[in-house]
Amino acid sequence: MLTPFGHECVPRRTIAAGIWWGLAYLSKAVALPLAGLATMGLAWLALHERGKPRREVTRRLGEIWLCLAVIAAPWVGVLSHHYGKFTFSTTGPIAHALAGPGEEARYHPAMVTLHRPEAGRVTQWEEPSRMAYRTWSPLESWASFSHQLDVMGGNAATIARWLGPVALGWLPGEANGPPQLRFIGFDLCGWTLVGMGAAWIALVRRRSRATARMWTWALLPVVGLGGLYLPFWVQREETRYFYPAFPFLWVLVVGTVGWLTRSARKARRRASRRICFWGAGLSFAIPALVWLGVALNGIPNPASRAAHELAVHVQSSDSHGPLAGSGQLPGGRTGLYLAFMLRESWLGDAALATPADFAAVGAQRVVVRRGSVQAEAFARDRDWQALPEVEGVASAVQLFHLMPMKSPARAK
Repeated sequence: MLTPFGHECVPRRTIAAGIWWGLAYLSKAVALPLAGLATMGLAWLALHERGKPRREVTRRLGEIWLCLAVIAAPWVGVLSHHYGKFTFSTTGPIAHALAGPGEEARYHPAMVTLHRPEAGRVTQWEEPSRMAYRTWSPLESWASFSHQLDVMGGNAATIARWLGPVALGWLPGEANGPPQLRFIGFDLCGWTLVGMGAAWIALVRRRSRATARMWTWALLPVVGLGGLYLPFWVQREETRYFYPAFPFLWVLVVGTVGWLTRSARKARRRASRRICFWGAGLSFAIPALVWLGVALNGIPNPASRAAHELAVHVQSSDSHGPLAGSGQLPGGRTGLYLAFMLRESWLGDAALATPADFAAVGAQRVVVRRGSVQAEAFARDRDWQALPEVEGVASAVQLFHLMPMKSPARAK
């Protein structure tokens, strides 16, 4: 059931709803504020659209939140104790900091600074909240407020594009190769946009009595989830954050099909619904099947492949110690992946860092893009030596290691 508010009072429904919301929070922190928005919105609809008694709706809402609290409280308590203040997630402040004004605000410090990870960690990316993010508030100045509106407008346009028909996008392909055309929308033909629009019309036009149909209520979780992400930075390929909306979008589509064909004659109505239902089903299924085939065949990731090729080569050499540098390729940071494969610390990266800067932070090996300014600087520095070129995708990067006699750790 979409919500327990529209049915006769059955305790197990409210208990189940609270438990599921609690489990959703444990899997993704955004589910906690979404639970508050969705349940309060559904309770409001139950009061004003279905005429439920206020006392009954309030009791059901309290039962849901109580069950949610029972599931979520232990983890919230652990986080609050760890950080010394009430905390249910650290991703929100970090994500908002990345959406701040200025190009430098869009990068995680763990990825663009040289640093030493905490003891026992491969990378400080495992606990980014300890790093110096530049926090900001849209209320601190008119420029900040205007920037926040720009971010929200851009995100709204991105989400609207996902809802539209044939939502395709150019995403990175093989190393040094052309990008590949991939599905980045919710469905192929834009049924989700039709469903949301029809549900909105049905909710606004009370005289149509469509508000008595509970399928329109599925609009609330979808709008709530999108609204929670609007203040942050949403990239066009990040539809994974909106996967929880898929069941509700399907409810909207099916409800819309029934609503739009309700006035047709019985025989024609049945045929129209069948055609629309299969059309919508295929619109949802085709992108999913395409992605399934791509996943089974293997999604190209040049960065991880290059890291694997380098790891095989490095493991047979005498080069050991912490790594730094990115060696950025389509799919991610080769240096970071290599550190995980070798079980060494990754000390970050900085675009303007010199070989001496990498040595000062304790790096024994550095991964850079072949032919880059940093690669040329390392090639000129006598303290560093390039490992022989590795064939394959790894040929796009270079791995330098600090000469043993120059290594600060060994000099001691």
